[in-house]
Amino acid sequence: MRRFGLADRGISTQISHVFGVAITSLLIVVLLSGVTGYVQDERATVANAQLETVGNELASQIERADELGQRGGTVTVETTVDSTVVGSSFSVLLADGSACDTDRFHTDSCLRLEGDDVDAAAKVPLNLTSDVTLEDEGGGTFLVTVVDPDGGTTAAQPVADRTPRIGVGRTFEVDRFGTVASPVNRPPIAKFTFSPGTPRSGDPIRFDANESFDVDGDIVTYKWDFDDDGTVDALGQNVSRRLDPGPQSVTLRVVDNEGATSNVTRQLRVSGVAYEGDLTNSEEGVVNSNNGAINFTVTNEYHPSIDSFVRIKYVLVDPKDDSLDPVENDCDDDDNCPFGDDSNDGEIVVDEGRGQGRAESVTYVDSDVPDGGILVELDSVVKLSQGESAEVWVGAFEGTSDLNGTEFELGVRYEVDDQMNSTVFTDVAGSGSIEEFRIETRQGTNNDRVDLTVVADRKLDTVEADLGGDLSGTATNIDDVDKLGPNTYRHELNNLATLTSGTVKANLTVAETNGVSAYETRGSKTINRSVTLLDGDYVWQDAADWDAASVSEGVVHASFGDRRDDRVALGYPAEDQFGSGLAGYWSLDGTADDASANDNHASEENDPGTDLGVFGTRSYTFDGADDYLRIDDDPSLGMSDTDAVTVSMWVYKDTSQSGWTALFQHSDQSYNLHFYGDQPVFTIYDDSWNSATASGPSTDSTDTWYHVTGVFDGSTVTTYVDGQQVATTSASEVNPANIDIGIAENIDKNGRHFEGKIDEVRVYDRALTDTQVESLSEHAGTLETDWRSGTQPLGPSNASLQYRADVPSATSVNVTVLADYDGDGTVDERSDRIDLNDGQNTARVNGLSGTARDFKLEVELNSSSVVKSPVLHKVGLTEDS
Repeated sequence: MRRFGLADRGISTQISHVFGVAITSLLIVVLLSGVTGYVQDERATVANAQLETVGNELASQIERADELGQRGGTVTVETTVDSTVVGSSFSVLLADGSACDTDRFHTDSCLRLEGDDVDAAAKVPLNLTSDVTLEDEGGGTFLVTVVDPDGGTTAAQPVADRTPRIGVGRTFEVDRFGTVASPVNRPPIAKFTFSPGTPRSGDPIRFDANESFDVDGDIVTYKWDFDDDGTVDALGQNVSRRLDPGPQSVTLRVVDNEGATSNVTRQLRVSGVAYEGDLTNSEEGVVNSNNGAINFTVTNEYHPSIDSFVRIKYVLVDPKDDSLDPVENDCDDDDNCPFGDDSNDGEIVVDEGRGQGRAESVTYVDSDVPDGGILVELDSVVKLSQGESAEVWVGAFEGTSDLNGTEFELGVRYEVDDQMNSTVFTDVAGSGSIEEFRIETRQGTNNDRVDLTVVADRKLDTVEADLGGDLSGTATNIDDVDKLGPNTYRHELNNLATLTSGTVKANLTVAETNGVSAYETRGSKTINRSVTLLDGDYVWQDAADWDAASVSEGVVHASFGDRRDDRVALGYPAEDQFGSGLAGYWSLDGTADDASANDNHASEENDPGTDLGVFGTRSYTFDGADDYLRIDDDPSLGMSDTDAVTVSMWVYKDTSQSGWTALFQHSDQSYNLHFYGDQPVFTIYDDSWNSATASGPSTDSTDTWYHVTGVFDGSTVTTYVDGQQVATTSASEVNPANIDIGIAENIDKNGRHFEGKIDEVRVYDRALTDTQVESLSEHAGTLETDWRSGTQPLGPSNASLQYRADVPSATSVNVTVLADYDGDGTVDERSDRIDLNDGQNTARVNGLSGTARDFKLEVELNSSSVVKSPVLHKVGLTEDS
């Protein structure tokens, strides 16, 4: 085990970047000897980042000179960059062809930078139209020459204090770009910064172009491309954006008052291991009444295309109370050790099962925590797949039995895509966490009331939100608090105003419990929301609008569990979407209630937990020892009268279990969906057991979501995995049962507890077809709205789409406008598909050839990850102003 004390760290993420990108100089102090290999690795990592930064700066000057050269004559530019990286000199070469290819880009020309005394290198793409030469003059100074094909050259000149006049009415500053052959307009210079310097997934990143300039005019337009597709994603000198985890390329293009342009591209890396804001005092693992412990949770939000796993290798611990330095875990049995297992007797315990007992890493710390904290290398690497969480326990700290109210700096250091990254945060144990902050419009009997809703993991006693847009003042009165679950509270601030059109802005600045701020509002942090009220003839934005849809497949817009009826997301409705026959639907989104009309609500036995489930909602998690859900026996679930049944659910195994383990068990002698070992089995009992048992690797893997379904049509028993048949057998009928139903346990037999997560359980009193089962396993959906008629004609010259949508990474929402030109209720033309961006935006409607007054929309939602779902809040067609 290796330990490191860190004297200087940034509060944001990714220690690999916190340790210095060449824009800012950060002091690095390693407080432990004997770590030469680690320091060399860190030095190379920092050098790589600094070489890329220097290369981007030099590339922008070369491309600037290339633009000047296009205007005639030969241009020589003298430019200076940092002469060393981590104290070592480096070399720069112009390269072309295959020498420029990397796994991130393919380009005709590039800069290749290599460290002289450090194992570091970088390639930076160049976009050139002329012949360019690069001469190293030493000391970080380079001469860039754009060669005139006619043979002339213009020598570089120093920066001058004067403003010479050339020609008639033309002025320019003589600067490092030297003398230009003709007195034409000179392009602007594009520059931008971003903060925080090491952003995390889900955090807004502020991009600032204030350093851009134009020496002979004004910059009139700032265009931002955030996904490297060459299209404009945002306009403005300063913008904010949330970016997906992983390496990102951001391009700024500026346009001056005479139409000249220039652009600059910068690379940044967004950390995809998210802290869940749940730091709290832990009573587990605390034997001595004068000691205390803490735990917190991090989640992998990287898309599998970046890496199948993140590998947590280090944990950072830095209590801000110096009296808490000693750390020792004295637990000695299952009752007092972390996660209920006496083998978890180390000072840092990391468990990816959220309290399932076994821990993936138990690490022993045999020294006090020095000032500045300690970075501890874990004894075992903890692997997290996408959407999977790890709970970190640290203790016990001597001197206090309750660490709530104590500030800590904590973090994890992990490997992803063969690179080391970090997530570091500062939080106060026991402080609240804001799960959702939203502006509610169209409330009340007249659909004109504006409210605010704050959802937190504990009851808040103080909330303050500054209002803007068409409102003003500060909202402070909490009118109602509803407890939605064991750790979920909804706070309502009602009747802020009456408004049917315009814009509402709200900035949540204070959210406190007993004077302790929630993590998201601590210090200078706030949560901003903005909503434009859509108004007009062609608007879809509330429950009645979505319920009037002519097509609704694979989506949900209803109020149960984590769902809302005024928005559209991937999921299942509370009725049989294929006809009639839904006997029960347990969404398990933090509630065990039956969302169907039959009210077959389940009860929690022995305190099962909740965790991230499918479609961006919660699931239930079971420990494999004694917890489960119990559903009272009811005729609607008997099935013997129809002799047909379908059971469908999503299943995530934490571990491989031997023998029989229950999923949905209606006694041992009726109909049962369960596992035998790693294989899913659907069993129908007709005086003998008839089991359709899968074979092969259909569900061998742990830590993976599977859609598992059992169908009996009166004669054939079929088991499906991810929508595909994996086994069949025969049976004659369903035997009646007069015993309660167990989810994750066989109540009839006992001792067959399932260990893992279960979500979205649906039972039908009929046999679904192959196609219907396959559709249940998909994470894609379509909604087609009703027709809307209006007085405002819209067409190719004036139609735009306004919308508000949540589009997380790995998901998409697209809209197609359907036009009826002659009012006969049929589609005459379809617009081009419009891909929606995250947030509130406006897009032009292209592809319509005529003007119409009757429209409807086709909406498609997709997700390449079953744990995520996009959400469409509102959408409308308006006149493009």
